[in-house]
Amino acid sequence: MHLAIIGAGPRGMVTLERLIAWQRAEHSNTPLTIDLYDPHGIGGRVWTPKQPHELIMNTAAQQISLFYGTSVNSTGPIITGPNIFEWAQTEAHDFIEKNNYSADFLTEIAHLNPNDYATRALFGIYIQWYYAELIKHTPKNVNINVNKVTVTQISKNANHFEIMTALPSTDTVDYVVMSLGNLENELSKDQQKFDSFATENNLTYVLPGFPNETELDHITQDDTVILRGLGLSFFDIVTRLTIERGGRFKQLDNGQLTYLATGKEPHIVAGSRRGWPYHAKGDNQKAPGEESQAHFLTAAKMAVFMKNGSVPFAEFWNLLSHEVEYHYYSLLVAEKYPEIELTKFQLAFLRQPEETVKRSIIAESDRFNWDHLGNPMTKKPNADFKTIMLEHLQNDAADARMGTKTGPLTSALEVLRDLRLPVRQLVDNRLLSDDEYLTDFLGWFNSLNNFLTIGPPSIRIEQLRALVDADVITMLEPGMIVDTKNHQFETYSANAPEQRYLATTLIEARVPAVHATTATSPLMKQLLETRIANPLVLNPTKGAPVIDGAVNVDPISNLLLDENKRPQPGLYFWGVPTDGVHWLTAASPRPFVNDVSLRTANDIVKDIFEKESNKK
Repeated sequence: MHLAIIGAGPRGMVTLERLIAWQRAEHSNTPLTIDLYDPHGIGGRVWTPKQPHELIMNTAAQQISLFYGTSVNSTGPIITGPNIFEWAQTEAHDFIEKNNYSADFLTEIAHLNPNDYATRALFGIYIQWYYAELIKHTPKNVNINVNKVTVTQISKNANHFEIMTALPSTDTVDYVVMSLGNLENELSKDQQKFDSFATENNLTYVLPGFPNETELDHITQDDTVILRGLGLSFFDIVTRLTIERGGRFKQLDNGQLTYLATGKEPHIVAGSRRGWPYHAKGDNQKAPGEESQAHFLTAAKMAVFMKNGSVPFAEFWNLLSHEVEYHYYSLLVAEKYPEIELTKFQLAFLRQPEETVKRSIIAESDRFNWDHLGNPMTKKPNADFKTIMLEHLQNDAADARMGTKTGPLTSALEVLRDLRLPVRQLVDNRLLSDDEYLTDFLGWFNSLNNFLTIGPPSIRIEQLRALVDADVITMLEPGMIVDTKNHQFETYSANAPEQRYLATTLIEARVPAVHATTATSPLMKQLLETRIANPLVLNPTKGAPVIDGAVNVDPISNLLLDENKRPQPGLYFWGVPTDGVHWLTAASPRPFVNDVSLRTANDIVKDIFEKESNKK
């Protein structure tokens, strides 16, 4: 059996591991050849060890592992191994020395704690080690080839597939697993305007991309830089324009940080439509595999929804939001309201959530407020925005430092992370109408969830506060607008148009959007042109069909769907480009939590071996 894996990042690696494990355990008489294709080699583009050491992950070291454990709800061979923290304490030192990686990594692993955030480059080395371990334990009748080349075309040839690369070269395989990440897109009209303007006026315009690759060396202290976007890429670029240039932070007696500038920093003006940086990731207090238990959005409730084939979004959100609020009030009451009998309050909340809070003595300012979480400006509409932002960042960091089991707000938001499975079931089983999926889920919930749950470590929020306080960064009010004026870029907030800033550099601080039909990838273009791949199309009750950015796959088998929505045997496609058919596809694998990436890889490989066995 000959198989191709396109993409050698974490998804490609766990697919490779599952192929080797299944072949060794159940199909040892089946010779297997696996061709891996990735121009960036093992680890892929995002997790290269050759990136700035200042860039860190946003998941704790003990919560990342590529090994398949007993918690995964998909029958398959169990191959245990270390998470990043455990690896740092055991195998990492010798591997780093043997492969001549920088001594900075030896310093990092010597000080890495279970709930610290490893550098992205270190995760890249972990992936390299993981691959080396796979090769070390590969059976003799399994051959693995790594092709550092771009795949440009896939075509069907009877019961086989032709893989064409940019060399050019052609390989014939029996099965294809595409495990791709974010793909760059053609320029939008807005981007075309800014790109042309930058060329005409000798300015710098940076398209959505990968922060580790962004060229920043030519930007000087005399430049003003506009950063559009306040998500994870924003924090990475800020880090590169400050810490990477030698800037340092000093802790004051009050616990806050102050920034010690080098004089090499440009002035940064940052904003977004929402206007607030992603919430800090709570300091982890949970043991591996420890998750909040559902009280409202239970497995039994989801089973009913799936049996019925649908659920109104309002009902689903009502249950999910009550889960968050239950955890918030349970910790808040225990911490701040000793006069309330906690058990009695919890039982009453489980029966009548809104009425229980309404009848309680909990102060209005302490009550959970979704609107305020999404827009912190609502409480102080007339205050100076820098003051509001500094206070917001201080409170956000303080809440995160309270931890994921003891901090009321942080623990509550952690529930959104713990209950990702029912959200995935909602999406994978198409339980929402296309109208509600477009407006309520994609248009509202997805954005709010990202804002509240996939933010940076709390240290990055503390550092941002220090940079704002030092006027290295100016934060715009919500409603960011970017335009051009007097041969420069201009930005301001729609809420405060009198405060305008001119800049020599405009950086789109975000990764490329998931949008298959505008992707510049030669492979994606070819797959769409030949109708081997097709975009997800949604059909609202009013208006024309909406072409979603996702590549359409069968949500159970992850087989590519043809133009008639029929699964195509042997062609598997999973990862970031399917975001829309699936949900939250960019997360790294986590141990002991029935991780979706590990589960998906196992399901794909199990299906491949079943199909191969049926041929005999």
